[in-house]
Amino acid sequence: MGHGVRTDAALPDQRQAPRPARAHRPLPRPAGQLRHAHQPREQLDLHGLHLAGAQLAQADLTHAILHGATLTKANLSRATLTKANLHGATLTDADLYRAILTGVELYRAMLTEANLHGADLSNASGLTLRQATSARVHATTQMPANFYPVSEPAASS
Repeated sequence: MGHGVRTDAALPDQRQAPRPARAHRPLPRPAGQLRHAHQPREQLDLHGLHLAGAQLAQADLTHAILHGATLTKANLSRATLTKANLHGATLTDADLYRAILTGVELYRAMLTEANLHGADLSNASGLTLRQATSARVHATTQMPANFYPVSEPAASS
């Protein structure tokens, strides 16, 4: 007899039964990437998310809820944000080149140095003179019809 050491030949048969096939699960999206379209009438809720530097060029964000979202330096060029809620969103240095922002809500949104070259802001609500002058606008930027800037609320002391 040996000293209690087994050789491979002496080991019991340890073959395992084949594993059942796993259900296909989609791979997670890398950070900063969002789908380019969503189901009709589905409201994409991205409120309060930190999306700084996100690549959202040509994304369809129609009716998206971006209330309080951080979109600093995000690429939203040629994106569709029709009737999106950008209330209180931070769009500092965001690229909105030729973005469609018709009917968008911009109350208290920060547009400092945002590129609005060729953007369509027709029927946008909540746009103030401070927002418009802090952004980079161009002759091709479509401002809301009869744009009368909303006065800024007085700062409380």
